Amino acid sequence: MVDYYLIRKRTLNLQHLYDANGPYRGVNYAALVATAIGVAAALSISSISWYASLIPAGLSYYLLMQYWPACARFRQ
Repeated sequence: MVDYYLIRKRTLNLQHLYDANGPYRGVNYAALVATAIGVAAALSISSISWYASLIPAGLSYYLLMQYWPACARFRQ
């Protein structure tokens, strides 16, 4: 949701999704790191709700996508 609404501003190029040599090829490490942060948050604050993990995961994904050079090609 962070990627679609905040980073891409509700636009998506479907041709790039199915292009084997397009900008979405490979692994988006920001997504993996954000997922790990979300899992850690969900396990540590499970008494509240797993929904509480969406905030640290989404925030970390947004910051990683903005400032991590390895994710620059995924922002195109």
